[in-house]
Amino acid sequence: MKNFKTLRDVPILSPLGFQKISAPAVIAEKIAQVYAELQPKEQLEIFAGMEQFITNVEAKPPVALMSMDLVPEQRDDILLEFGSVFQDWVNVPIQPHCLYGIRSYKQGSILNLHVDRISTHHVSAIFCVDKSVVEDWALDICDHHGAWHKVYLNPGEMVLYESAICQHGRLQPLNGAFYNNLFVHYSLV
Repeated sequence: MKNFKTLRDVPILSPLGFQKISAPAVIAEKIAQVYAELQPKEQLEIFAGMEQFITNVEAKPPVALMSMDLVPEQRDDILLEFGSVFQDWVNVPIQPHCLYGIRSYKQGSILNLHVDRISTHHVSAIFCVDKSVVEDWALDICDHHGAWHKVYLNPGEMVLYESAICQHGRLQPLNGAFYNNLFVHYSLV
């Protein structure tokens, strides 16, 4: 794995830095099965530095987690399924790093602008698992040319993105009960 020290060291891998797609059926089905199993096991999520990434004036903490660590075989299988999706998108050698979630953002949540770890999060995916919203909740993402985009996802859709170099967040407070995402990260070989 290439270990990049600064943002400038991380290569650009796609024309825009992100792409919205429908998930392949096999991935969507496996995630749906895991979601059904993990939903009753949702727990509040608290992690070091959380307040710099996720804020919420209505809920403390602002997110919950359905941990994929409870289903390690399915977690690893789903992580590997993403390999061909990422490979087709960026066409460079990559390797799995981690699969995280399912994170459930709650009413009023804001995901502050950030980039992900430059050492390991070269190509990533946000898979929309489920949502209950009054109004849709956009992912705000800056492309490689400095233009900002709003990406809206429905369950079964995902955005592939170069998360270490494309600044992203969800800048409007979530207007709804929950928005559940699965996160997948791969690194360059």
